Amino acid sequence: MELSLRASVPAQIEGEGSIVVPGRRLVELAKLLPSETWRSSTGPRSRSCTSPPALRATRCTRQREDFPRLPELDAATTFAVDREALLETINRVSRSASRDESRPGPDGILARFEAGKLVMAATDSYRLSVKETEIGGQVPELEAIIPARALQGAERIAQSGDEVELGVHENQVVFSADGVSMTTRRIDGQFPNYRQLLPEAFEHELALPRNELLRRRARPQ
Repeated sequence: MELSLRASVPAQIEGEGSIVVPGRRLVELAKLLPSETWRSSTGPRSRSCTSPPALRATRCTRQREDFPRLPELDAATTFAVDREALLETINRVSRSASRDESRPGPDGILARFEAGKLVMAATDSYRLSVKETEIGGQVPELEAIIPARALQGAERIAQSGDEVELGVHENQVVFSADGVSMTTRRIDGQFPNYRQLLPEAFEHELALPRNELLRRRARPQ
């Protein structure tokens, strides 16, 4: 229950109902369908799909009650964030996020919304990345430690559009974009005080041509 996704597609519904279908089998079946439109019917313990001209498949299913209860989306108050600004900020800091799940603090990314600004920070105890991004509009001041995998999922669902809806409710963070809603748990604990790790001044500073630096970095040793 660390991560959940919800999406809807238009359909002609002849009868309401709910079933639980094995996800991998459903994807495999969808790839085999020769038509963009297919018909689905349900039985007591099976699922049948038919698509013209002649493809019929039956899959075993489970009852709706067997599926875990997902967080309520209506309870979360969301606000709009510029999509490009959010995705750029995630991309800049995510590479420094820890992959050690035994350490509940740094294995996530700190996201803090302030007046006109989004700050994200990530560290694996060896590297530290901090990115401040100016954002427009009115956003509430809030702070949450979000699993790095969840923020990478937010990048996948926000493939188009101008904005991403984001909200925090109790121990859940909600992202919505392109008709898909993703919820993820907040990580408990205290994020390291990254401000103490950032030097206020440097003994030496130099400017290097970016392309030349990248070219030499990519050269095999």
